[in-house]
Amino acid sequence: MNISVVIPYYNNSNEFSKCIDSIVNQSIKPYEIIIVDDNSIDSQQLFNILKKYENKNKIRYFRNDENRNASYYRNFGIKNAVGEFIALIDADDYWEQDHIESGISKLIECNASFTYSNITYLKNGVLKKSRVDDINNLSNPADLVLLSPPQTSSFIFKKDLYMSVQFDESLRRHQDYQFLVDVILSDEKVIYNNKYTSVYVVPGVNLARKLDFDSIFSFWQRYGHLFT
Repeated sequence: MNISVVIPYYNNSNEFSKCIDSIVNQSIKPYEIIIVDDNSIDSQQLFNILKKYENKNKIRYFRNDENRNASYYRNFGIKNAVGEFIALIDADDYWEQDHIESGISKLIECNASFTYSNITYLKNGVLKKSRVDDINNLSNPADLVLLSPPQTSSFIFKKDLYMSVQFDESLRRHQDYQFLVDVILSDEKVIYNNKYTSVYVVPGVNLARKLDFDSIFSFWQRYGHLFT
């Protein structure tokens, strides 16, 4: 059983050591770690971090000379992965030691193609657990993204899913919701894993600076009719 971890990276050298530590110390080791660098200015710092791991882990590094977005690089990483399963994580987040084991076990147990789990938020040094909704308890599964949705770093799925669902590269933001909705709309089985194994590090930036109205309107125009 081969698991590929895909990490979009953009100027995350300050947080990345904790992320990669959490990956290489998993109870089930990934077959490969794919890092896709979105034309960062701190690539040298990233190389310095990776020197610690390169002899013991299969790390594949890709870098483009043009800044795109996380959607492009997630798609690129998934497409180039050789693993039977894909686990996504952002470069500033991290996992508990049993994250991969818990997710893969859930997929196999339920004969599913895609699983997601709860969120632990880390903000200003404080951890706070947040239970997300179980898709199988919703009368309208698409409502998951507007109620209590999961974070991308909890997604684990069969690579074959990429044949029918990809991240929309035209969206600068909300592509995680787009991907999740498209998975829900597909014929693939989606299962909720009631575990807290992924930690989302809340960025210390002004929320208004992260807003992208083109992405908001584009997402809503495409999917708004699906939600109750």
